[in-house]
Amino acid sequence: MRIQNTGRASWFRDIITRKPSAPAQSLATVDTLKGISILMMLYIHVGNVWCAPDFLALMRFQWYVTDFMGPALYLTLSVIGTMASSAAQNVHGKMPLASRRRLLRASFLLIYGEVINLLTAGRQGIYHVTAWNVITTIAVFSLLMPFILRVPKALRVGIIVIIVITYYPFMQWAIMNILPRGISLGTTTAAMLQDPRTLVYWLLFYSDMMTPVYSWLIVPIVASLLYEKVVILNKPHAKDKLRGEMKKMAVIGASFVAVSLLTSLYIIPEYNTAVFEALMLPSPYFTWPIPSGLPPFLVRHVPQYIFYCIGLECLLFSGIGWIQLVKGKKLPLEDKINNIGKLSITIFALSFILSLIPLDLPLAAFYFVVIPVIVLVAAWCGFWTRRLNRIGSVEWMLDVYAGTISHFLDARQRKDAP
Repeated sequence: MRIQNTGRASWFRDIITRKPSAPAQSLATVDTLKGISILMMLYIHVGNVWCAPDFLALMRFQWYVTDFMGPALYLTLSVIGTMASSAAQNVHGKMPLASRRRLLRASFLLIYGEVINLLTAGRQGIYHVTAWNVITTIAVFSLLMPFILRVPKALRVGIIVIIVITYYPFMQWAIMNILPRGISLGTTTAAMLQDPRTLVYWLLFYSDMMTPVYSWLIVPIVASLLYEKVVILNKPHAKDKLRGEMKKMAVIGASFVAVSLLTSLYIIPEYNTAVFEALMLPSPYFTWPIPSGLPPFLVRHVPQYIFYCIGLECLLFSGIGWIQLVKGKKLPLEDKINNIGKLSITIFALSFILSLIPLDLPLAAFYFVVIPVIVLVAAWCGFWTRRLNRIGSVEWMLDVYAGTISHFLDARQRKDAP
């Protein structure tokens, strides 16, 4: 009897101690940029809470000008990772629409995102389920990506054009009833969301969310057009073609940035007034010079902002990808940064936990504390990945979740088999 119980328990022991397998097809540049992106999000999350009021305006400005390295880059990289995973499972030239692994991963991320929504949007009652944080968006886009890749490229471009053209009139129609009362999570109630227009705004545009879906849908569609060939050409014998793709990506990225800036030669109020007002705080270090608002490329979620972020990401990816994927060389500290990227979901959670610690640090003291914290996180990620096989991390929990459910599904299939 004891032997039988041990046998029954061994499958779970194998799952929780299993060393994470390398992806069937991966790009080193994705892990590197994901590590850089998540460290930037860690810095911004804690920075906006730990800094003293006299340099909050400077901290908020850093957030605005480096935001392309935050959720935008992280979401793009996750989309590329999904594309690479799908390419590895390519069957007869068609990427599978769904796999058990993708469905289980998405369900775990949706649960994880729901925890974040409870903390950030719980006052909205049941409507918090529909809030868009980065983790929730990654889960949904990972499920959508195989379908997006099967849509003809011309139609994908057409969808992007429609979103860009309709964004402002559609958003202004949806925001009309809520705008006079303020649009932050702190002022919007569940009762207000019963108004149809306000509900449309909440579901598609809400500026206090991290990635409202109407404009952010541009990201996976553009990524499918720009990075699909890079994923396919990530092979030793395709260096010349990959070199051409990197050059093309750099040109497209520069064009996106230029167009975003040229279409931002006017000022609009920041939709989240409280966030914009932080830029106007009196400060010996920095104060935003234009009290009427921000140029569109710095206003989160509007089309100029999305394409500005995508353009800078293209420049960053093409530069680092040229070194790693084309030249086959390593960057300084690449392995350490990649380890951070491999634990990015865990660090995302850590950034929220650390931001719950109320500190009020002057400028010098802030960096004296924050820099060692970032170094310590980076060192721990290396130890956690190499020595502990990520056991206890959110990524490990995801693997255990997927492995456990897969075990029971396989057992049920064997039981039902004739």
